[in-house]
Amino acid sequence: MLAALTSRERRALFAHERAHLAGRHHRHLLAVRLAARADPFLRLLRTAVVYTAERWADEEAAAAVGSRRSVARASGTAVGFAAWGAAVGATVSALSSANSAVTLLLVLRAATPMQRPVQNRP
Repeated sequence: MLAALTSRERRALFAHERAHLAGRHHRHLLAVRLAARADPFLRLLRTAVVYTAERWADEEAAAAVGSRRSVARASGTAVGFAAWGAAVGATVSALSSANSAVTLLLVLRAATPMQRPVQNRP
């Protein structure tokens, strides 16, 4: 992913991640995740906190590199790679499941002989 980014976009990406670390966003996200598990009505709060933490890091990164556009491009590249990875993973999983189903069918067919229907003879 880093090879696909320009040097300014790489700086933006690292500034974004540093902002998460400096702001200790992982603690906020963990607290809201636990709260949402304990009380399902807090799930909307979890979504809001995740969004806010990302925007906060984006704004700090934009201030660090002086360009919101670079931050947006770096984030968009990351999302594109994540989507591509998810699609490949889903495809591999589906092919593996299909392979398992076919193998099971062949094993069952070999283990249990199929009876041929008896034809009525006059």
